[in-house]
Amino acid sequence: YLMPHGVKLASEFGFMMEDGRFVRYDVGTEQEVAPGGGKVGMPVDALRALYGEALTASPHKYVEGAQYLSVEADGAVPSRLVFETDAAGKVVRWRVGLLPQADYVEGCS
Repeated sequence: YLMPHGVKLASEFGFMMEDGRFVRYDVGTEQEVAPGGGKVGMPVDALRALYGEALTASPHKYVEGAQYLSVEADGAVPSRLVFETDAAGKVVRWRVGLLPQADYVEGCS
């Protein structure tokens, strides 16, 4: 992960690099807005209002009751926007990037 100047943790805002190329970025703060308007702190219902039927839910790998909410990007390169929620249904972080890297749960795995 690479981080912009002033960012202390990649979980706040980080750029994932793989094999020398940029493949994804991760956001864990309320300051940044995802493509389409989603952001950290937003409830799932608000995400559904923004992204509608494009939003696909899957269970969280580690937190019971939490989930991943994904939006496939339209374009020539397979990519995805992924929101991660807590068990209460609030967005705690989001990421966007190429596939399969956008689906890496642990980050660089």
